[in-house]
Amino acid sequence: MKSSIFIPYLLRDGAILQRNQENRFWGYTGSEQEVILSYEEIILKTKSDEKGYFDIILPAHEVSEGIDFKISTVDAEIVLKDICFGDVFLLGGAIKYATLDGTSQNTLS
Repeated sequence: MKSSIFIPYLLRDGAILQRNQENRFWGYTGSEQEVILSYEEIILKTKSDEKGYFDIILPAHEVSEGIDFKISTVDAEIVLKDICFGDVFLLGGAIKYATLDGTSQNTLS
């Protein structure tokens, strides 16, 4: 039976990982399979659990771009292209929301 490797949408071609700190790389594959992640001269190995979940801690990396990651098991392989290490900022928020009495409030003022 051929298995697949599933990784979150955040970890795709062109992803940016935080520089100068460890990063977690995770996903799912077949139950209790060896998973190998390789890039540049680095080879990291782990084993998926009984539900197929795996995670690998990537070592801290300096600012870099254009790195290809290869994730493989005994019967599946994914190659992610153009991975970068840099500064990551997550922004979120709301501008307006409605109250129960029907008025609007500006959340940024």
